[in-house]
Amino acid sequence: MKRFSLGFLLSAGSAFALYFIVASAVSKALPIAERIQREGVPLDAGAIARLVSEQSLGADSSSTSISAAAFLVFWLFGIVDSYRLGRIAGKHDKSRMHEA
Repeated sequence: MKRFSLGFLLSAGSAFALYFIVASAVSKALPIAERIQREGVPLDAGAIARLVSEQSLGADSSSTSISAAAFLVFWLFGIVDSYRLGRIAGKHDKSRMHEA
């Protein structure tokens, strides 16, 4: 089971997509936090939700959606590949047991 390159590719792709998701969230949260401090917005969920919805209407939301979709694809592919490799290893172990 020496599939290090595929594992590295899945890990690197997931990390790259996750980086963009976190970077986007932080870049959206910082202006909201500054506005809350500057304007003295009350700390209730409704006011903060309005600020977040105003902030999330930008063009950056499409790149965040693409990053989230890419992360999901890498994650699901990793699960399916792990299951596939586990089945292959299980069949290999069973054939070894029958030989002994």
